[in-house]
Amino acid sequence: KARKALRMFARLVKLWFALAPLTLLYPLLNQSSSTTDDDDKQSKEQEMPWFTRWYLQFCLKNVEWSGAAVIKLMQWLSSRPDLVGEDFCNIFSRLQDSTTPHDYVHTQEAMQEAFGTDWESTIALEPTPIGSGCIGQVYKGRLLKTNNKQEVAVKVLHPSIENDIDVDLDLLRMVAKFLPLIYQPVSWLNPEGAVEEFGRMLTSQLDLRQEARNIQVFQEDFKDDDNVIFPQVHSAPTRRVLVESFIEGKPILEFAKEHASDHDLLHKLCAAGIRIVCKMIFVYNHCHGDLHPGNIFITPNGDMALLDCGIVNAYSPEDHAHIVNVLTSFIRHDGQRAGRLLMENSSRRTAVAGYDPEGFVTKIDALATRAAGPEHMMEHLGTYISIICNAAAHHHVLMNQSFVSAALAVKVQEGIVLSLDPSLEIWRIANPIILEGEAKRRAKKLLTRFTTKSKSSGGTPPSFPWNLFSNRTASTAEPVHK
Repeated sequence: KARKALRMFARLVKLWFALAPLTLLYPLLNQSSSTTDDDDKQSKEQEMPWFTRWYLQFCLKNVEWSGAAVIKLMQWLSSRPDLVGEDFCNIFSRLQDSTTPHDYVHTQEAMQEAFGTDWESTIALEPTPIGSGCIGQVYKGRLLKTNNKQEVAVKVLHPSIENDIDVDLDLLRMVAKFLPLIYQPVSWLNPEGAVEEFGRMLTSQLDLRQEARNIQVFQEDFKDDDNVIFPQVHSAPTRRVLVESFIEGKPILEFAKEHASDHDLLHKLCAAGIRIVCKMIFVYNHCHGDLHPGNIFITPNGDMALLDCGIVNAYSPEDHAHIVNVLTSFIRHDGQRAGRLLMENSSRRTAVAGYDPEGFVTKIDALATRAAGPEHMMEHLGTYISIICNAAAHHHVLMNQSFVSAALAVKVQEGIVLSLDPSLEIWRIANPIILEGEAKRRAKKLLTRFTTKSKSSGGTPPSFPWNLFSNRTASTAEPVHK
């Protein structure tokens, strides 16, 4: 415990030195933003006021020095120009694939640990990484023992990343525990649950064998979808090294800039992306949890390639049903039902009775009425979630963190949509898929009851294609073999 406390203290000191200067200098920040219409990122940087450019670049360096947890948060935030501004995104988008890489000697040690001392006779690596994120970095290589010396992408974890994340999560847990003591209403937003959800997503990336299993599940889910592809895993993955097929392509925002005049193409890309994410969340219950623009590539033949599948959101059957039921209630403009579902879910998880439950239901009902007009819920999801959370805090309704994380997963994609095609009506794509998820979940429930009844009566239950209705989690997927 003493060693753990010492590590946390050292981490706090490091974060203080990283973030305190940013706070002190912030009042001097020139709030003006770029006015150039040039789409080139370097041109936009040059158009920034000098202090804005210097300050954001200083922030970028300090964020990188702060560690993986802070970098991950900034990666997601840098995909939302509508929230933080174009200047911020132009600078911080580098965190999506261009963080400071670790030394090649650490990569050599990891490769030797994974494939033995003669690994260089099997895989030829280019010594300079083609991308580096908060958890690891990626190299381009070739499989020397294949006939055509196939190109591959080799992902290697950063050294000591596990210890850094453990300390960061301990600090976040401490903050989440004491924050309600400072401001009590925040307790109903379930900050401890939010930290555990964030921690689960981060730690799932620390074993690349899990990423290989996630890829296998995604390939099965979308085997009949011609618009999306995932990498193919080569050789048996290890905890620190993953070898997968190399996918040629360009990051989606770079591709969008090059085809800015082709509005039909960008509209199709947007629609396909929203459809894919909604199917992941509401139909398959197995959603890529790190879909910032740096992990979405467009291949030369127009396919959408989803990379870096280490983070997956998969909810329990009860939580998944809660998510779908609440959103379908909004779609059907049944705010009374949505409010009752949120209230009942809270009552099951806390012994504290809600304050003025009818008042809470009335607020949610008014929100559903608002969503029936031009301000569709899926078009203004951030605003709606904020209103729901405020109502929950006021009426002592404990928010289900799975509901919030699912909503935010869609919200992150909204940032990409704004960059590609702001005119796209997300609700037209999302609503039918949410209703499809509800129908499949109900069908599975009915079939389960029917087969259970058949077994109890001594009959032979019929055979059904259960895989069509499965709610799998990443942990239940079979391991990937060579």
